[in-house]
Amino acid sequence: MIRLIENELPRGFVSGNDVVSGRLSAWWEAYSRTKFAQFFETEHGGCIGMMDTQAIVCAPQEDGEEIGAFLQMQPTVGKVYTTLPDIMSGKATRFTAMSATHTPNVCGLNSPALQELYTFLESYFDDLPPFEPWYLDVSYRTRHGLCRQTVIKEDGGIASAAMTVAEWGNGALIGGVATDPAFRCRGYAGQCVNALTAALQKEGKTVWICPYNESAHRLYLSLGFVDRGTVTVIERM
Repeated sequence: MIRLIENELPRGFVSGNDVVSGRLSAWWEAYSRTKFAQFFETEHGGCIGMMDTQAIVCAPQEDGEEIGAFLQMQPTVGKVYTTLPDIMSGKATRFTAMSATHTPNVCGLNSPALQELYTFLESYFDDLPPFEPWYLDVSYRTRHGLCRQTVIKEDGGIASAAMTVAEWGNGALIGGVATDPAFRCRGYAGQCVNALTAALQKEGKTVWICPYNESAHRLYLSLGFVDRGTVTVIERM
């Protein structure tokens, strides 16, 4: 039986020690006291978070069939981040989850105006939400200490950027890593990731990142990240 959660997440599977449960914990920390997200406990102690058109599923395999039926009754959910790769039909993509094992010797973040950052990122990420919901989410989490950004500027504009797409008690997930083609091969993306990593590790957080391609994977390996599992993203067709 799947029931609505109102007071506390079931911590058996939502430890924050992996990317999926971390993202779910980040939603809880940011939005559990608002009406923007809903959270559900599964029969065997797993958890489902739903917000806008996305869901996060962190649950044991024995809850898979029930969760699948539950998601079928949620037609607005178009994308699911999950530990269970077969719970919903659609296009499933598996990403490598990596965590930082080094402590970069850098300090300080160069945070941009969010409008400027969005304009830069929309050129590189096809799945970026429209500006208004993106801004409401990022600005809200930034004000509450659950999101941070850093950029490198050249010629008066952003040359490279990175941000935390999720932050929770014991961890954070870096994303939005992009570099203007005119300024690539200068190490700018690595500098942005290192700056965020240093700031997050200073707060005792495990730093995670999920490369979208082999080139990014090689970059993060060179920065001292190691493979720590996989994340499945299912897009409803």
